[in-house]
Amino acid sequence: MSAVEWFGLIICLAGYACWLGSGVWIVVLAFKKSTGWGIAALVIPFAALVFTLRNLDRTKVPLIVNLIGIAFLTISAVLYRQFPSTGHNISSVKYLITIS
Repeated sequence: MSAVEWFGLIICLAGYACWLGSGVWIVVLAFKKSTGWGIAALVIPFAALVFTLRNLDRTKVPLIVNLIGIAFLTISAVLYRQFPSTGHNISSVKYLITIS
């Protein structure tokens, strides 16, 4: 792997960690507010976003971490598009035949 591919991988993993961590953080804050908000944040689409926007005084930091994670994921996607891998495509039948 080239240096750009390693950098893209590291940025992608950091983005996923920020995105996932901030999501869990927001759900924990929702449960601290009330059990209803916590369950809603887990099972109802966009309830966590509504909770975040309605309680910005509590959720400002996790929201910023979430946006940083999204930015990292976007950067890694742009790097992948600009510098596609020249290695083997693991989904290709030829590649699967050559490794067996």
